[in-house]
Amino acid sequence: MLRRLFPAIIAVTFPWALVGCPGFNHYRYDLPPAAAKDAEKWWADKVDTLDLDFLATLCAASDIHRQLGTTADYVFFFVGRTMAASYYHDWELPLPIPKTAEERAKIRLANWKPSGDEPAYRSRFRDWFWRGGKGCSSEKAEEIWREAEKKFGWKILEKNGEPGA
Repeated sequence: MLRRLFPAIIAVTFPWALVGCPGFNHYRYDLPPAAAKDAEKWWADKVDTLDLDFLATLCAASDIHRQLGTTADYVFFFVGRTMAASYYHDWELPLPIPKTAEERAKIRLANWKPSGDEPAYRSRFRDWFWRGGKGCSSEKAEEIWREAEKKFGWKILEKNGEPGA
C-alpha cells in the first residue's frame, strides 16, 4: 500500500515545493494608476475602505503638503512568507491626495472622532517609510506625518519608544 501511495505523495509535494522557488514569490504593488480616471477610482476605493483614524491623519498630512506646495509618497512595505514562497506588498500613497478623494474623505469623516490615546492603525502599520517628493525630503515628509498625528491629541511613541513631546 505504501508503495502505491509514494508516487502520489511525490506528485503532490513536488509541484508544491517548486512554488517555494524565488521565481514564484508574490509581489504586490498597490499605487494609483497613471491614467486619471483609473487613479480616481483607486483613490475612491482607498477612501471608502481605510481605517477612519488613518484616513483622518492622511487628510491632515495632505492638507499640510497642499499648504506648503510639496509632495511626498507615504509607503507601507510588508514582507512575509506563505507556506511555500515569499510575499511582498508595497503600498504607496502619494500626497497631497487629489481634490475628489479629499472631498469624498471629508464626507466619510463628518462624524468621526479620534479613537483614543493613540490611533487605531498604529499596531497594524508599523513598517512605514516616507519618500520625499517635490520640495520635500524624506525627513520632512515624516515630520509632516507626525505633525498630522499630533493634531488629534494622540500620544504617539517616538522611534526610541518614549512618548512624543
